[in-house]
Amino acid sequence: MNSITLTTRTYFQLQSQLIPSTHGANAPERTQTMSTKLTSARLTQSLPRLVISLCLLLTTFLSAQDAAKPKLDLTLSDAKEVRTMKDGKEVIELLPVTSTQGGDVLLYTIAYVNNGATAADGASITGVIPEGTRLILGSQQQASDLDVVFSINGGESFLPLPITIPVKKDDGKIFREPAPADLFTHLKWQFTTPLPPGTGGKVSYKVKVK
Repeated sequence: MNSITLTTRTYFQLQSQLIPSTHGANAPERTQTMSTKLTSARLTQSLPRLVISLCLLLTTFLSAQDAAKPKLDLTLSDAKEVRTMKDGKEVIELLPVTSTQGGDVLLYTIAYVNNGATAADGASITGVIPEGTRLILGSQQQASDLDVVFSINGGESFLPLPITIPVKKDDGKIFREPAPADLFTHLKWQFTTPLPPGTGGKVSYKVKVK
């Protein structure tokens, strides 16, 4: 009902802009006369403006609907673990990633916040294992209201650990063994409870450069 009312109002505003304004006692009558004498050419010219007005109106209406939805914003950051000695003890520092080499450990952190007006129900966050790295299994960190699942097929499907694959032995028999870390391509965190508006947190995982 609201959209119909707004559309009608926009149409009449458009007509009033197309018809020149007049002054004097006969103004209503002259305006009516001019309205009845609009040629088909002028009507055709008015259609694009009418369509634009209706499109803008629809965009505003949809934007109002979107504003009432949850909006999960994500921010990805990375860091490289560097081991140093301080006071005779080995410590791990997190430094910006300016270059990498084989054996480097990279930490990926995904911060999330629901900037929408309603709770985010059934949301999930997916992390990618960059090419040339392997996932460090067990390095993932998350809040208690998140479950984590993994993919070894490019993100087409996800399963909890352990993920097994068929392996053919020398005697021809096939056994299922845990998938090696090199096969993992993605990991995904699934919210087990709705995320209220204005709340957030972070998840993280580590990879090793091959």
